[in-house]
Amino acid sequence: SRLPHIEGITSTPPQRAGEKWDDPVLQGSLMLAEALTPERDMHQHWQRFNLAAIVAPQVQHPQERLLHRLTYQLRTNGGSHIVWGHPPGGDDLEPTVEQKIGRLDQYLQRFGNFEQPRGPYQIDIRHFDAISLQPMPRAAR
Repeated sequence: SRLPHIEGITSTPPQRAGEKWDDPVLQGSLMLAEALTPERDMHQHWQRFNLAAIVAPQVQHPQERLLHRLTYQLRTNGGSHIVWGHPPGGDDLEPTVEQKIGRLDQYLQRFGNFEQPRGPYQIDIRHFDAISLQPMPRAAR
């Protein structure tokens, strides 16, 4: 595909062309898509990490729609979910985009893909000290 796929946007687009689609969940998704496809280059990160989609968070209450409260995931084509965390610039308490991409690179160098050694996994890259790895629940596969 030529553009990143985004899943989980529940707001409806504006009625008229040219109107702003004012949804912080969508805006955060687009910020993450831009970070993962620098200069619209799908190969540099998106294809290399075998990503299928950005999974937007499900928001129940309006106060949860703030960028620093939204937690995004990346779904791989192999079924693993990478817990990315907040959109770029959304939280200083998480590693930077560059640090998170570096963590994904380290994982690929060690295991070859995000489903190894016995995945698919939920891979959490939000922490400064380590990558957290949990088997994906069967229902989520």
